[in-house]
Amino acid sequence: MDVARWGAQTLEELDWISPPPAAHWQQAQQLLTSLGILEQSTQLTLTSTGETLVELPLPPRLARLLLDAQRYGQLQSATEAAVLLYDGAAKSTQDSSLLSAIEYRKTGSQKHAWQRTLSGLSKHFSEASAPIQRSLAECLAVAFPDRIAKRHRQHDDHILFKLSNGRQAALPSHDSNAQSEFLIALELGGHAERDADQIYLSHPILKRELENALADRLARVERCEWDKASGGLIGAEETWLGKLKLDQISLTPLPESAVTLASCHYIRQKGLSSLHWDDDSLALRARIRFAHQHLDAAIPDASDRCLLKRLEDWLAPYLVGVTRIQQLEKIRLVEPLMALLSWSQQQQLKALPLRVQVASGSSIKVDYQGDVPVIRVKLQEMFGETQSPRIAGKVVKIELLSPGQRPLAVTMDLAFFWQEAYPDVRKEMRGRYPKHPWPENPLTAEATAKTNRALRNS
Repeated sequence: MDVARWGAQTLEELDWISPPPAAHWQQAQQLLTSLGILEQSTQLTLTSTGETLVELPLPPRLARLLLDAQRYGQLQSATEAAVLLYDGAAKSTQDSSLLSAIEYRKTGSQKHAWQRTLSGLSKHFSEASAPIQRSLAECLAVAFPDRIAKRHRQHDDHILFKLSNGRQAALPSHDSNAQSEFLIALELGGHAERDADQIYLSHPILKRELENALADRLARVERCEWDKASGGLIGAEETWLGKLKLDQISLTPLPESAVTLASCHYIRQKGLSSLHWDDDSLALRARIRFAHQHLDAAIPDASDRCLLKRLEDWLAPYLVGVTRIQQLEKIRLVEPLMALLSWSQQQQLKALPLRVQVASGSSIKVDYQGDVPVIRVKLQEMFGETQSPRIAGKVVKIELLSPGQRPLAVTMDLAFFWQEAYPDVRKEMRGRYPKHPWPENPLTAEATAKTNRALRNS
């Protein structure tokens, strides 16, 4: 705070005998910003509140506490709390209650020293009329926003609380504040290596007081997630203070943005196999991948990594209204996959036909799963053909099938197959499939999908 008053902007601008660790400097800057003493910027600039507080002979938290207490009619009780916190004598008491600790100091053996400190501090503030009243708890919350604690669970003979700074802290079960839903942990002790700190001084606060005092620091987040038990989406609006979730309420109906976010998260967790990949969508995905490899590297590669990374681009518009896993599994993926491509890329994809016409006149589906396009066709439908078709400059691999749809041969050179391999195939297959044509010269025979009888009758 003094550094900001001197006009320095960075740690390096001052000549330190022992410079503070960078992490400590950052924590101090974050605290002063949260107290409204520094502006929300990378520069060390005091706010108007900071200009006032920097003149007071008090640590920043206590100065902020008394400034708010003066504004909201709690100066006497807040000054007593500030004296106790300034002396740091809370650890000697058996209970964490702030009010009990104050009463103990006011009436105990150190009551005269207490009164002198109280009188000295009171000279810096005067009670003023307060048009808006706030409780002591609300004033404390503004001074200790990172120490707001919510009751979490019991652990042995202690109650664990979660703090807004992300840490956990414990109170003995017999403590007068142990059953409070919310409290302010005014004094803590512990080490970073420990799972939970010990609360030495605390003050209870109601949820409505928290929401009133720290309204500008609360974040409301709409969240949806898939529920395994019901197989559907459940949604809630969560209220957060720092790293502490104060509460949540159910959302009905579910916001479209939250549904999309939850669905994309679910798919990334479960993988693309959680979607319904029918033959058409698998074929399109293979075409897109092939186009990326052989037509234009700017076309998305349609790999798992690509599709998962860009879920919001291609699938999100089709997730609207999807609130059940069964609905998610029924989405047809052909149209969403096309949305992955720009208009010009969709035009490029037309260079990769879904089907090609073979010698018999049949339209045969093209498989783009491998490095070269593949068609699977009955051998008799290729009679008379000596050239394999080409797609995107690639010779199509032909799997020649028996009349029973079993593979007989794979070739990318039909002329060679007819001359060198077909005679052996004919010798073996003509007895197994006598109802189908097996001519001696396949180059002059009619390409057909028909049987011998059907050919005679046609």
